[in-house]
Amino acid sequence: MRLRPIYLATVGMLTFSLSDKSGQDARPWGQRAHYELTAGRFEEALTHYRRGLNQMDAAGIGDLRFRYLANIGACELSLFRFRDASRTLLQVRAMASAAGNRNVLAGVDANLAGLFR
Repeated sequence: MRLRPIYLATVGMLTFSLSDKSGQDARPWGQRAHYELTAGRFEEALTHYRRGLNQMDAAGIGDLRFRYLANIGACELSLFRFRDASRTLLQVRAMASAAGNRNVLAGVDANLAGLFR
């Protein structure tokens, strides 16, 4: 069952620690952040992406870390925090390149191109 973003906005955030290293602990934060991002509330999205990233770090999860960091960089870019965005995006690019994750590389490269044009 998939919750609609409106439902998440009215209910708030209730999280449980699964501690099975599946990445599900951070998923509600990512969903809420995506909702805020599409609504143009970049500061709130940034906060939720960071909370999800902290949840993943606490659980020792690395697989979704690329996406959350890339989205943090995109939020920083949207908030005109260019130094923070370049630092974050270059970090993600190095991590994704080392892991051979071409999907993340493509998105990060597009954001970096917009940053350095």
